[in-house]
Amino acid sequence: NMNVNEVLANRAAELVGGARGDGKVNPNDHVNMAQSTNDVFPTAMRLAALKVFVALRPELAKLIASLRLKGKEFDLILKSGRTHLQDAVPIRLGQEFEAYAAALDKNLAELERCLPSLCELGIGGTAVGTGLNAEARYIELVVAEIASETGFPVTRAGNLIETTQNMHPFVALSSSLKGLAINLVRLANDLRLLSSGPRTGLNEINLPPLQPGSSIMPGKVNPVMAEVSDMVGFQVIGADAVVTMAAQAGQLELNVMMPVIAYNLLFALEILKNTVGRLADSCIAGITVNEARCSRYLEESVGLVTVLAPYVGYAAAAEVAKESMETGRSIREIILARQLISSDMLAEILEPYPLTNPGVPGKK
Repeated sequence: NMNVNEVLANRAAELVGGARGDGKVNPNDHVNMAQSTNDVFPTAMRLAALKVFVALRPELAKLIASLRLKGKEFDLILKSGRTHLQDAVPIRLGQEFEAYAAALDKNLAELERCLPSLCELGIGGTAVGTGLNAEARYIELVVAEIASETGFPVTRAGNLIETTQNMHPFVALSSSLKGLAINLVRLANDLRLLSSGPRTGLNEINLPPLQPGSSIMPGKVNPVMAEVSDMVGFQVIGADAVVTMAAQAGQLELNVMMPVIAYNLLFALEILKNTVGRLADSCIAGITVNEARCSRYLEESVGLVTVLAPYVGYAAAAEVAKESMETGRSIREIILARQLISSDMLAEILEPYPLTNPGVPGKK
């Protein structure tokens, strides 16, 4: 704060015809009039966080929109679901991508809910929030001036003492950023898993190649954008831990850990802003699907037996699943061989698309 005051004082001195350091404009008596580092610094933190969040918002919205587009594009792609990394019931690839978008939508809404408290400014509270040496008129005018200059809907905080000592608005924002980071990591890891291979992994989708993947293995391409997203997510989660520890370290009328809170919060906002839009443009937009691979996995999935349980019972279905795993034969083959369900009825039950919607397959 005092560094800024000194720069402003010297520049103001030049503007009124003086020279830097001539004392015509004093950094304490003039520039810092009616102010304290203790109310200026948290006010600056709020404004900085708002500014970077405004830049993050459209980038995150772009990623959500990109995932939704892929959800529509892949809506007819049937595949095997997986739980515990084991075969599960069918799902559409489009449903998976729509779920990713829905999760990030919730993250964005949660971030938006953090903004009102960031817009409550404690400027005018001076040293401990009591407003000593600040005229009441100044407190109202300075908030109005900040609103005019920044365009943010800032207001005077209801309790300036609380605003001076309490870092909760930053904790809430940091926690919401951590929530976004967690879903970003989860998305990135799923993309890596679904595109693993190409010959010895799942290989259900293809991520666009961005760079050669290995200095020793020719032709190898790595999921670098997903890996970058992972690392950014880890960093944001770590930054939140710092913000949490620093926020609880405040004592009595002031939290002196504000610099490390500001650094980690703004860094987290900045790297997320730089990552989510790039993930949309350089990765999500270029994803293609290996439809034949998805179809093969679906046909061979032991999870299909779940569809038949309402018709043959849990125990019989479990026996079919066991035989499928032991012999490598498909669920369809075994059901027909055991004559548990007629061929026509089985075809109706295993009609692919309805399997991914609510209800009991084959029943009207």
